[in-house]
Amino acid sequence: ANYAAAKAGVAGLTRALARELGSRNVTVNCVAPALIDTSHRQGKAAYTPEQAEHRKSLTPMGRMGTADEIAEAVVWLCSPAASFVSVTVLRVDGALPQVRMGWGDVAAREVVQLRVAVRPLALAMSSG
Repeated sequence: ANYAAAKAGVAGLTRALARELGSRNVTVNCVAPALIDTSHRQGKAAYTPEQAEHRKSLTPMGRMGTADEIAEAVVWLCSPAASFVSVTVLRVDGALPQVRMGWGDVAAREVVQLRVAVRPLALAMSSG
C-alpha cells in the first residue's frame, strides 16, 4: 500500500506543479520505470539467477530495462523535442502491465471517481 501511495503522490504532485508552473512555460513530467537491472552499476547481482529470470518473464519484451534507458527518457523529457509535453507519466516499462506496478491505478483514478459518482445515482434511479 505504501508503494502505490507513493506513486500516486508523485503523479499528483506532477499534475499540481504542471498547473502551477505551466503559465511560466515550465513543463512537469515524471518517469515511471518498471523492472530495471542495475547490477552492472552496483558491481554485484541484484537478484539471484532465478529471480532475474522470473522478472524478465513478467515483461512482454522478455528483459529488464537498464538505467541507461531510464536516463535516455529523462534526457528526452528535458530536450527541446519534448517542449510541449507536460503532465505526463512516461512509462519506461517494456510493456509491463502497469496494474501490477501501481501506475494503472493512478491512470484510472478519474474513471474510478466517475464510477463512484455515477453508481449511487444509477442505484437511486433504478429503485425509484
